[in-house]
Amino acid sequence: MTSQCPNCTNARAARKYLCPPCWRALTPATRGALNRTGDGAIRRYQALLDQIRNRTPLGQIEIPE
Repeated sequence: MTSQCPNCTNARAARKYLCPPCWRALTPATRGALNRTGDGAIRRYQALLDQIRNRTPLGQIEIPE
């Protein structure tokens, strides 16, 4: 099953935050923060979506720890 990437019109796989090209555009530190599970995972995902909605370039998105 696929959904639409929140950053572009590409399809993203189920249980993935972004499509592969958008995911690769994030910095390694941002990808690492988003890959962490457990406490704060939903807060980090919400921070990603907020910055995408504010049109922050993907390479400049920072996720709080």
